[in-house]
Amino acid sequence: MKKKYYNYDDIELTYLFKILWRKKILILVTTIISSLIGHAYVSKIEKNYQYSIIINQSKSHKLNNFDLLDRMLSPEIPGNIKKNVIQKQVSQVILKRFIREIQDKDEIIVNLKNLKEIRQDINNLSSENEKAKLYNYSNLVEIVNIEDSNNFKINFKWNNRDEAKKFFQDTIELTIENLKNRVFAELENALEIQKKIILYSDIQRLNYLTEQSAIAKELKIEDNQVKNLNLSQSSVQLTINPTNVAYYLRGSKAIDKEIELINQRKYKNLNFIKSEIDYLKNTNFKWVEYNLFLIKGKLLNDTSSYSIISILIGLASGILYALISHMVLSQVTSKKRA
Repeated sequence: MKKKYYNYDDIELTYLFKILWRKKILILVTTIISSLIGHAYVSKIEKNYQYSIIINQSKSHKLNNFDLLDRMLSPEIPGNIKKNVIQKQVSQVILKRFIREIQDKDEIIVNLKNLKEIRQDINNLSSENEKAKLYNYSNLVEIVNIEDSNNFKINFKWNNRDEAKKFFQDTIELTIENLKNRVFAELENALEIQKKIILYSDIQRLNYLTEQSAIAKELKIEDNQVKNLNLSQSSVQLTINPTNVAYYLRGSKAIDKEIELINQRKYKNLNFIKSEIDYLKNTNFKWVEYNLFLIKGKLLNDTSSYSIISILIGLASGILYALISHMVLSQVTSKKRA
């Protein structure tokens, strides 16, 4: 007769499965309760996102007008640079100035105050504490230079997409407005400086001409005498260069006419520059390129793992409780039999 051999591991696993199956309701209830507790905990955790928007260089051809103004206000700048290179250089300069403008955080802080959650948090604070709190909130905004490009990305950590979009829009628009005011103030200041330099040069010229006219009149020289001046020395004939001789030899008539023309100058070149500045100031064009519809959001605190962990904890707790209760019940039953 053949002997039967038993795999005790299989027997123990079968026995264990029967215990768990009898306690399946208990395990299921424990798992459900644990998952509900986990879900309640997760629902109280505020989800934080990082929203991003790309700021690109402007492609507006009107940027070339800024280069034109620069060359008119600074004549030493060479004017033989190709048009597309000029536009690219100006757009890069403006983009970098835009980033520097926003990095001082003034525009960021102004628009952070408009967010309801932050406005409630700083309510009733002193001006000093409010300022400190707002600068702390400004760390939610990060400006990153995109690799292998001259463009930038602005990141904003916030919990509401619509509010983040509004924050981006208001901050960018305010930064552009402040940059615009600063650029045109610089251009108008440069124009004013150039105007003063020209006027001062004219004043110096008028003083000199007035003196030369007085000398010419004293010597009764009305007409140009420069062409009649010749000097000879050692049989070598030398003709005086008209630009080097005493100016009064040109005659009082010519000198007085030059004085009259200087006094009647209308400075059309300066007026032209002013009209170009005013034209740009009143012309709408994109200082930088951006698209509010391309804002990207990334979840920073993923809570899905909490739900899975709560289910696993509930399942493990139910199984452990089922095994312990079975062991306790078995011991009580064995004692009663004894």
